[in-house]
Amino acid sequence: HFCILPTVADFANPIKYNPCSLPIIMTEGAYESILDYAKQHYRLMKAECFSELVHCIFYKHFATEPEVEEVPFKIRDGIMRSVRFYPRTHISGANFGRSGKGLCYTVLFRAEQHTTHRWESTSHLDKGNLVCFTTDGWKKTIWWAIIQDRAPPLLRA
Repeated sequence: HFCILPTVADFANPIKYNPCSLPIIMTEGAYESILDYAKQHYRLMKAECFSELVHCIFYKHFATEPEVEEVPFKIRDGIMRSVRFYPRTHISGANFGRSGKGLCYTVLFRAEQHTTHRWESTSHLDKGNLVCFTTDGWKKTIWWAIIQDRAPPLLRA
């Protein structure tokens, strides 16, 4: 069973994303099956794509103080800077997209929480970016979405 995107269980225990726990690609011999070959390559690509996000959420929301202290500051700081958190964000509405691409959500950011952001120039909310939401503080529910549109006039509203 494969999950394409990380789950809450991955965020709580990111061992599958650590380089030492990833499968080694065979350079000699054959895989037992095409499925084994696909599984190994998929796990490697998923870890490469989501490792920073998974570790960042782990350090911010799940790790104990000793676990955080185990990681050298320079590495931990680099991971934490690569991911942006926007607290007090609300899903304010939903409708079907204009282009028929599925359900679209309208998200509101509380201005007093984000006074230093320059929304019109941030690349974190560019069209096509993958974003992750939680409605219960990373306990069991996460939502994945792709930025479809960001209307510049509404970013200052």
